[in-house]
Amino acid sequence: MKTLVILNLVFRSADDPQLRRLLLLLKSSINILTTRQVRTDLQNHASEIREEISTLFAQNEAKISLALDAWISLNHLAFLDVLSYIIIKNWKYEEVLLAVDELFSQHIDSRLADTLLEILNRFDIKNKFFDITTDNVSNNKILTATLTTLLKDRDESSDEVTSILRTVVDDIAV
Repeated sequence: MKTLVILNLVFRSADDPQLRRLLLLLKSSINILTTRQVRTDLQNHASEIREEISTLFAQNEAKISLALDAWISLNHLAFLDVLSYIIIKNWKYEEVLLAVDELFSQHIDSRLADTLLEILNRFDIKNKFFDITTDNVSNNKILTATLTTLLKDRDESSDEVTSILRTVVDDIAV
């Protein structure tokens, strides 16, 4: 896998017979992973990291600040990055990338809140975040309105949701 990353090759290259032959010529004892093995290794590693992040959040009562960045790649795929910031025991500051999720929709604005809620649920932090910072002003009103509806629909403690959203609206409306 290191070879693919160092050479900036797509992971599908692992199955290319000519590349495999070249690598074996360079080092006969090399263990060349298949595309399936690369995918499995990456999925396993990602699962381990998600567990570590979930444990970090579960073991700390501190509130979590979020930063969102929605962007479109050169090949016209839309993504949402979600960063979390938390101060844990002994005042230690942690910055954790929670997700880089693709927004599968032609109506990207409407998917922002859905995707964010999926990420919050993935790490069980829906009731732990207190702040959202984002830089995409055009999507803020839709994000706020949709997130408000989604959180109120799925949370019995509407006072807490209203308090969270008051902070969210203050931060992302700027």
